[in-house]
Amino acid sequence: MMVASSSPLDQFIVRHPDYFFGNTPEHAFIQPDNLEILLNHLKCAAFELPIEATETMGEVELPEILAKLAEAGLFAPRGGVLSLDAGGVSGGHQ
Repeated sequence: MMVASSSPLDQFIVRHPDYFFGNTPEHAFIQPDNLEILLNHLKCAAFELPIEATETMGEVELPEILAKLAEAGLFAPRGGVLSLDAGGVSGGHQ
């Protein structure tokens, strides 16, 4: 389902749906160990569940990265795991 607005792009797609829906989607290529991507994935993961310092994300080992994030106040160490600090990323302060 697509809810179209009055924007020209939406109106074009409504009038020519095959232009959008008739093509195969593009392949996305990302580098999961890219630091910016990795940090954002860690923030999302920590929001869902605490992260143990021994965990890995893909092929990246996390202990050093998580220690730096805890030093910066983004993650709070609690009983051997790191969780998102309520005053950090989720609070919009970083």
